[in-house]
Amino acid sequence: LRRIRIKKIATGMDHVLAINADAELWTWGVGSDGRLGHGDFDDKFVPTKVEFFETYYVEEVSAGDAHSAVLTRSKRGDREGQNYMISTYNN
Repeated sequence: LRRIRIKKIATGMDHVLAINADAELWTWGVGSDGRLGHGDFDDKFVPTKVEFFETYYVEEVSAGDAHSAVLTRSKRGDREGQNYMISTYNN
């Protein structure tokens, strides 16, 4: 993230979500339960951009022990304030 300007950050127990100045989502840490949002369950110990949100501006993030939540705004202007739960923990 040397050349990436971070505007907001949220931390869970074992993972991190960060929004950069361009309103893109970057995540890293433990990927179990899909909480990093990359479509897999892999751990990522290098900050990695979440491609799913490419057509959205990411405005807010929240992280807990085993979940991630994201509030977005469409870059196309057709949907405002969409909420996404990236993962939830089920026992």
